[in-house]
Amino acid sequence: MNRLAAVACVFLSAAVLAPTALAGEADLGEWARARWEAYLAESPQALAAAVHATGGTVFMGTTWDGFYYGEDTVEAWSALQEHLELETVEVRAKRLLPNAGLVWAELTFVGTERETGEPRELSVASALVFDKEGHIAAEDLIVLSGLPTDSPAPVWDGSVEEAAYSHHLHEGRTGMDLWWRNGLAVLLVGVRAPGSGWVSVGFDPQRMMQGGDFIIGAVTEAGLVIEDHHGHAPTAHRRDDHEDILAAGGQVVNGATTVEFVIPLDSGDPQDNTLVPGESHTVLLAYHRSSTSLTVRHTARGDDTITLDE
Repeated sequence: MNRLAAVACVFLSAAVLAPTALAGEADLGEWARARWEAYLAESPQALAAAVHATGGTVFMGTTWDGFYYGEDTVEAWSALQEHLELETVEVRAKRLLPNAGLVWAELTFVGTERETGEPRELSVASALVFDKEGHIAAEDLIVLSGLPTDSPAPVWDGSVEEAAYSHHLHEGRTGMDLWWRNGLAVLLVGVRAPGSGWVSVGFDPQRMMQGGDFIIGAVTEAGLVIEDHHGHAPTAHRRDDHEDILAAGGQVVNGATTVEFVIPLDSGDPQDNTLVPGESHTVLLAYHRSSTSLTVRHTARGDDTITLDE
């Protein structure tokens, strides 16, 4: 499958369940654009220096995948610039979460391969978190296609390329599988359940379902339906006032439903829970074997714990 063609980002419209545009969106957009254009012109030293002293950069989909802090970031940016001379950037889709200082975007970088002189195109997802002064607090650069690598990045098309995720668990009570990989700004998740109905992942409930942050999705005849919910009672959840799912995809194959999605680690939304790199978090897994109605009670549910990288 052509990975560039397969990327099925579901950039949820900011107009859906969103409040009136918040102050700071213009600044966020300008700061992000300046950062992406800096990739084309700045030295590795300058790119590393632009990240706050307490922040970091994460690369996915490269031969130098990993978390980089301080001067170590110079080596990672040097590896990219040694391979490609980047010349232009196109923003194909963008989402702003002002309460979190976060910008998520799908980008195309065009450049020239230094070794061969051939034109090359990178498909990239970018997640940037800025502080109120415009300093970069966290940066995830997810190269979806265009670089030779044996460490692919997750693509949220619902197919789950297992090698693209850092971690996997199989939950025995439900028979569900969960894959995940995090940066410093976002969490990428794949979840698979038996049957053709809805699937759900919840994070850090306080009492049964209460206080949990839930992503629930189903693949219907019309395509993927996916919603951001919160547990408002021990046995009940409802849709959030603001949707903070950044991208998603799903499919039903061989009697199983798979959904992949991307969410912020910290959305700034009081109805969401903050996920912290390096820490462990409780997950609730549930599914319905046949119904795609997100309000129908689960067929089975279970729980486990995941630990995020740092």
